[in-house]
Amino acid sequence: MPYTADTNVLVRIVMQDDAKQAATARALFLQATVIAIPVPVFCEFAWILKRGYAASVNDIASAIEAIVKVDAVVTDLPAVEAGLTALPTVPSLIKVKRLAGPCSRVSIATQSLFCETTERKRPTQQN
Repeated sequence: MPYTADTNVLVRIVMQDDAKQAATARALFLQATVIAIPVPVFCEFAWILKRGYAASVNDIASAIEAIVKVDAVVTDLPAVEAGLTALPTVPSLIKVKRLAGPCSRVSIATQSLFCETTERKRPTQQN
């Protein structure tokens, strides 16, 4: 089954901050024959991990690299690679507020991405 992933799916798979949604997202990734991920989804994903979860640039890049290595994922790889090259310059342009604690590690295990943190909280909306 083909599927187009949005930012929420990627965040749930990586952050594992909502067990039910993470399990659903992981199941979609494992069952889909093709997973289309538009470049803007990766841009928003990086922004959310940096701003909402205070993930490091290295952790964000590792998560994106792991996602594009999934066999079923289809994306504009040259554009994603260009974005990864520019990623180290992005933090100087964005004021980062720590909402959920630092992301200590992003890794991949049997095509299941996750982030281990000391506190697993979803970011709260700022007014």
